Amino acid sequence: VGYPPSEDGRDGMAMSPVDSTRAVVITGSTIQLLTGLTTTPVVGTAVSLPSGESAYSVSVSPDGKLAIVGTMDGLLMYSGVDTGTLAQVGTSVYAPSYTVGSSSVTLGSVYTLGITLDGKYVVAGDATNSELVVIPFTSAGFAAAPASALGGVTIPYNDQLLIH
Repeated sequence: VGYPPSEDGRDGMAMSPVDSTRAVVITGSTIQLLTGLTTTPVVGTAVSLPSGESAYSVSVSPDGKLAIVGTMDGLLMYSGVDTGTLAQVGTSVYAPSYTVGSSSVTLGSVYTLGITLDGKYVVAGDATNSELVVIPFTSAGFAAAPASALGGVTIPYNDQLLIH
């Protein structure tokens, strides 16, 4: 189960939108792929997050290929949801700085996130700074800087509440 515990249990699991037999599950410092969900479920090998990171939320891209994980320090991306072998994209946690009013802050504590239906943006709830941050991404990684941020937002502890 992700931290903090969710009222409905959804923050630690995300289904593939294109293949109902696949899902990803986060448990503290790991991410795992589940396959065969409609017949004979199989739990894949746990992939460790970078040292010291805790997973808080997860979402699968609309094409079913990538998993985006919200952590205490930012975002991680994993490829292989569609192929069965999860692999981290990039070498570190994505934690860009961005401007809030006249201050520069750093993305952190992503308890809630979603991916836009066109698969071009992650919308991350930055609980550290009470901001909703829109971040462009491709299968190669996240953009150097967020596209926009909306301040003064209450961030829920549930990654499924933002975008459906």
